Amino acid sequence: MATVTILLLNDIDARSIAALSERYTAETSPSTRLEPQFDLCIACGPLGLPPSSTSSTSSSSSLRDEGFLSTLITAIENITSRVIYIPSSATEPNSTTNKTVKRHPRLTPNSKNANRVRIPLLKKLGVVGLSQQRLAGQNSDSDSEPDSDDEDNFVGDALASELDEISEIVKTGDILAISTVRQGKTDSGNELHSTIAKAAAIKGAPFVLVGGEDNGRQDIKSIESVPIITPGSLRQTGSYVIVHLKSSRSGSGSSSSGGGVFYEISKSEKLKVEGF
Repeated sequence: MATVTILLLNDIDARSIAALSERYTAETSPSTRLEPQFDLCIACGPLGLPPSSTSSTSSSSSLRDEGFLSTLITAIENITSRVIYIPSSATEPNSTTNKTVKRHPRLTPNSKNANRVRIPLLKKLGVVGLSQQRLAGQNSDSDSEPDSDDEDNFVGDALASELDEISEIVKTGDILAISTVRQGKTDSGNELHSTIAKAAAIKGAPFVLVGGEDNGRQDIKSIESVPIITPGSLRQTGSYVIVHLKSSRSGSGSSSSGGGVFYEISKSEKLKVEGF
């Protein structure tokens, strides 16, 4: 039976990654080093860019941001050599709204940007990411924001539209990793998660990783029989999640493939780095 151990991160920066590395890297003393060994890491933005980066669009700033992000990803690669990341917004490098993108520039040899592309992992298992670009109530033909009184009513509309845009590249049994945008004053997390779960259930996702600015609370819950995992904020609270997947032929779990090999969660762990 094949197994996969995945480190799930959200809202990271250099300080929090350094603290996490102390727990798992090879340089750690055997008496204090924690298990398990990870097969890969999936990280959702925000990706810890300096505050000045969010207001600048010059080419020099873009190169600086890519260099900063490369350094951050390299630090994660000290924990596990395979890193998949999803930027949080258009202000982060390679966060695109292009519906036909095939691949992104690689910032390090062992990392890949999964935004709107499929990253194959194993047979019958891949990762598809989405960096949500549009706010609640917006659609692809309008840049206007909804009135505050109507925002809750439309909170899932824009995200549902973007999930539909990537549905063709998502294969049955793939992991979805989504970095959502800030939703303002609304308490709309449940509606967002329901929108995501409905799309994931159709494809039989073993789980969905949900990150972004407004997903700082650590949680694992099931909606539409799909595990929805919000790792919490590594940067603010030291929170992260470890997921163990196992292969199955029984058709159990959230998969709707109707047969063949697919993956489901055998164990999940909500953890925190001390000192946050």
